Amino acid sequence: MRRVPFHLAALLAALLAALLIAPPAFAQRVTGTVRDSGVSAPLPGVVVSLIDSAGRVAARTIADGQGRYALPLVASGARLHAVRIGFSPRDVSMKLAGGDVTVDFAMTAIAVRLPSVRVSDVELCPGSPDRGAAFELWDQARAGLLAAVVAREANPAAVRSLAFERRMAPNDELVRHQETRIDSGHTTRPFLSPSPAPVFARVGYMRESADARVFAAPDADVLLDESFATVHCFHLAPSDQTHAGQVGLAFTPAPGGGRDTLVDVAGVIWMDRGTPAIRALDFQYVGLEPAAIKAGAGGHIEFQTVPNGVSFIDRWVLRLPILTPIRLTSVTRSDVFPQRRQNRLDVRVAEIQESGGLLLSARWGDRTAWDVAPSGMAGVVSRSGAVSPAPYAVISIDGLRDSVTADSAGAFTFVPLVPGRYRVTATDTSLARYASPRSVTRVVDVPRDRVVDVTFGVRRFAGWSPAELDRMRRGEPAEILGSVRRVGSQALIPGAEVFIAALRRSATSDSAGAFHFTDVPAGRYSIRVRHLGDATLSDSVTVEPGRRLRVSYALERAAALDTVRTVTSGARFLSPALRAFDERRRMGQGYFIPDTVLRRYDDHRLSDALRASVPAMRIQSVRSAEFAVSMRDQRTGKYALLGGAMRNGAVPAACYSTVYLDGVLLFDMDTSDPSTPPPDLREYQVNTLAAVEFYAGAATTPPQFKSSACGTLLLWTRER
Repeated sequence: MRRVPFHLAALLAALLAALLIAPPAFAQRVTGTVRDSGVSAPLPGVVVSLIDSAGRVAARTIADGQGRYALPLVASGARLHAVRIGFSPRDVSMKLAGGDVTVDFAMTAIAVRLPSVRVSDVELCPGSPDRGAAFELWDQARAGLLAAVVAREANPAAVRSLAFERRMAPNDELVRHQETRIDSGHTTRPFLSPSPAPVFARVGYMRESADARVFAAPDADVLLDESFATVHCFHLAPSDQTHAGQVGLAFTPAPGGGRDTLVDVAGVIWMDRGTPAIRALDFQYVGLEPAAIKAGAGGHIEFQTVPNGVSFIDRWVLRLPILTPIRLTSVTRSDVFPQRRQNRLDVRVAEIQESGGLLLSARWGDRTAWDVAPSGMAGVVSRSGAVSPAPYAVISIDGLRDSVTADSAGAFTFVPLVPGRYRVTATDTSLARYASPRSVTRVVDVPRDRVVDVTFGVRRFAGWSPAELDRMRRGEPAEILGSVRRVGSQALIPGAEVFIAALRRSATSDSAGAFHFTDVPAGRYSIRVRHLGDATLSDSVTVEPGRRLRVSYALERAAALDTVRTVTSGARFLSPALRAFDERRRMGQGYFIPDTVLRRYDDHRLSDALRASVPAMRIQSVRSAEFAVSMRDQRTGKYALLGGAMRNGAVPAACYSTVYLDGVLLFDMDTSDPSTPPPDLREYQVNTLAAVEFYAGAATTPPQFKSSACGTLLLWTRER
């Protein structure tokens, strides 16, 4: 069970009792309305806490858009405590007379202090005798953060959010690879700090092993904890063009105390001056290598406040550099190289990794609604030098799995997209059967909250000779025969994928490194050859009608990267087995269920996750047991004879899939004893698995695993 950091353990227990356990209908309540004393208007967004006679928080809630609040009234309740950013805190006593209690009160605005504070470089650190304006602003920031925490618990919204993980080139920020998913549900914490706040105060925000780093990000709960203020100094930060009309509270690690060897955080909490509200948190990691600091290792969180008083996080991103060693000159190595991260010059940034998300929409029970303006691109694909469009052109983005197809007028829309810099390709495939598709590539900057217009002009198909056109019209099929070997040797490579994009066909090299395409229409094609651990190779060929084309390809080993890996908060160091799973998933020859998807099924059966994610598999139930069966059921020879037989005297024989657990063969119809039943899927708990993959037939199964016409199921357990 994940631990939720909080500044008082008793608060969490009381909150769970107040929010999760429905009080009986006759339970007493304290209700009322909070107003702004200056204008007598209802004041939304006030955090109202019920403080018992021992000074503990017994329950708390947040005032709605009309300033109204309601709390269960415990017998030991002594007073109410109210806080709101921009207002002086208020304590209100109560008189208990039996039954419900109504307590209306007003709060006094102190907004005039925010614009008048003097920006100063003087830092106020733990133990400073003068709290000053910085600490006053820190109290206001804590009130705003507390409102966001309480709102997500007491008044959650139904939301749609777009989460993403991506890698970018360090020099131009071009997206190299990006995975996204859209989630629906109720507001929760957008990310979870993996340790309680006091732990960060002691050990910092990064854990490091021999070849992996795990970073943590401070969320609202961590910033609220008293331990954060005990190890950081504060000063006021001036506004800039990005934060016009705002005032900033900057924080830096406090000096001394042996923390100079830790990875800590420094940053700024930004608040509106006019209508006090938390707007953003920018932070950077300190104590890293100069290359990582220069690359902007840190994070950004944005807050929104809606009319009903609810504050919430609507955007978040964690930016981490992936480092790799560099070779230093002999002059540099003449001295003993310093071991402190802050002084290391023997690494460079190979890639930038970002993880984050943004809220697309939110709906509350009082009909309050919030929607973000979409980000993406839209435009037209036409043929250069002609007024005619390129109908049904395919628009794809480097590093993204998704693509879109233009309509008959060449128009397309690619929404939603995460704002960023992308390499986009438009491909005219209308004559793909006869010629290599015409493509044009552009770099497109997708702005925030706006759909950018993009126009592509692809080259026209021209220059065909009468003989070529005649052969195309006849459409006599051809063949492509080839082999794949290692560069510099005659070693043949089995299991290499050969892909013809225009035909959407692929073949896998056999044990002799050979592959074969039949019934290939005449034309010009681009061929891509790839194999795990080797650099991808691309080629262009021309296939003549009725002819047999022979090709040979040589692959070379891919360069090794990520000697120093960086992973986001909550991630785990991936074993070689799980790294290989990720590589196979990128190749896309089978069906893959990664950890992020499996976690949605932690409370379900494994068969539920398989049914939802693997359409090529059928789950067969026999006497309350569940078995994996290939949907294709392509049985020949002895497989065809098993239909009327029994296995283990109880299980009707079918085309049962081969099953591996962490690379160890558990079951195979060819080699397992006939008395051994197939693995029962009920015996595997989803919360113990880190990844699942399934290959429907022998042609797609990776060569290191035994292929089966009944399919091959690979289960990988979570790392401890």
